[in-house]
Amino acid sequence: EVGGILLLRDISEIKEKEKQLMIKSAVIKEIHHRVKNNLQTIGSLLRLQMRRSASPELKRVYRESINRIISIATVHEFLAQNGQEQVDFREVADKLAKAIVSSMAAYGKRMEVRVTGEKQYLAADRATALALILGELLQTSVIHGAAGSQDGTITVGLRQKGAFAQLTLSGGGMVVSDPTVPHDQLGLQIVQTLIAEDLGGKLTFTRTGQGTAMTITYPVRKGDSEE
Repeated sequence: EVGGILLLRDISEIKEKEKQLMIKSAVIKEIHHRVKNNLQTIGSLLRLQMRRSASPELKRVYRESINRIISIATVHEFLAQNGQEQVDFREVADKLAKAIVSSMAAYGKRMEVRVTGEKQYLAADRATALALILGELLQTSVIHGAAGSQDGTITVGLRQKGAFAQLTLSGGGMVVSDPTVPHDQLGLQIVQTLIAEDLGGKLTFTRTGQGTAMTITYPVRKGDSEE
C-alpha cells in the first residue's frame, strides 16, 4: 500500500512538471510571436515612410533599417514556432537570405542566394547577432557585388569544426578593395562590433576568382550544438 501511494505521488509530480513545461513553452511561443509581430509592424511603418521619400539616400537608409528589423524578426519567428530558446541557424539563414536579397531588388540586380552546410542550433542571443551580421553582409554583397553586372550568385556556408564554428559568405562578385566599399561604412562597423562583442569571433576577407569571400569564425558556446 505504501509503495502504491509513493508511486502515485511520483506520477503526480511528473505530470505536474510536464504541465508546467507545456505552459512555459506556450508562454515563450506567445512572447516571441508578439515580438515578431511588433517588429513587422515597425518595418511596415518604415516602408511607408520610405515610399513617401524622394531622396535616394534616405530610401537607402530606410531600406537598410528595414532589413535589420527583418533579421531580428526572422529569429523570433523561428523561436515562436518551436517554443524553445534555441533555433537552427541554417533555417534562419535560408529564410533571411532570400528575404534580404528580395528586398534589395531596387538595386536592379538579379542576385540568387544559396545556403549550404550543417545544422547549427544557437541560443536566441547569438542567433540574433549572427542574423544581423548575415543581413549586413548580404546587403553589402548585393549593393557592391556582381562586379557592376546585373547577375550573381551568393553562397552562405555554415560549418562547425571542434570548438569553433564558421559562417562564410562568398560569390556575388564583391571586391572589398574596391573604393566604393570602404571599411569604415556603418554596415561593416556594425558587423565588426557584433562579431567582437556578441560572438567573441573575428571577420576575415579572402580574395577569390569570383570576388571576396567573408568568413566569420567564432567559438562554440555551451548551449550551442549541431543537433
